[in-house]
Amino acid sequence: GLNSPLMEFARIHVFSYSPRSETPAARMPQQVGDKIKKQRSQKMLALAEESLKNFSQKFLCKVTPVLWEKQSDGIWSGHTDNYIKVYTKSDEDLTNKLLPLKLVEVKGDGVWG
Repeated sequence: GLNSPLMEFARIHVFSYSPRSETPAARMPQQVGDKIKKQRSQKMLALAEESLKNFSQKFLCKVTPVLWEKQSDGIWSGHTDNYIKVYTKSDEDLTNKLLPLKLVEVKGDGVWG
């Protein structure tokens, strides 16, 4: 069930189906209502957040290569080779550099190092 996933993912993209005219699916009976779609999306988003947290925690206290992508207000963001979003503070230009980082804290949508 949704409460006990067999796998954990670094990222889950959640979106609601919306009918597209001129497609067979748009003409099918028993379309799911917006209220139910919203409830299901909320459940999946909660599951995605929990899965990300559980997946990311497995890498805490480990050093892993990070490809640094961009900086905002002195905080750099990048990704590990297994798609974990990572943050760190640095005054250096890390753009497009692949550098090792010790992951220390799961916070928000990623991990800090």
